[in-house]
Amino acid sequence: MQALLPAIEKAMPPLLVARMRSHSSEYYREIVERRDRLVKDVDDFVAAAIAWGTLTNSGGQPGNAVVVH
Repeated sequence: MQALLPAIEKAMPPLLVARMRSHSSEYYREIVERRDRLVKDVDDFVAAAIAWGTLTNSGGQPGNAVVVH
């Protein structure tokens, strides 16, 4: 099994290898945790941008429309 491990790791996606190594290595654990934080921050940013875009494109929150005759 040990002889096959390098070939197996080479065929695996890099993130999966990093996650596997993060259990025994502080360096890889830091990389995986940093990536997870960045993904969460980007998700939060995109959600805020979508919410802001929805508010500005629809003229504000529902019920706040000004009617001019």
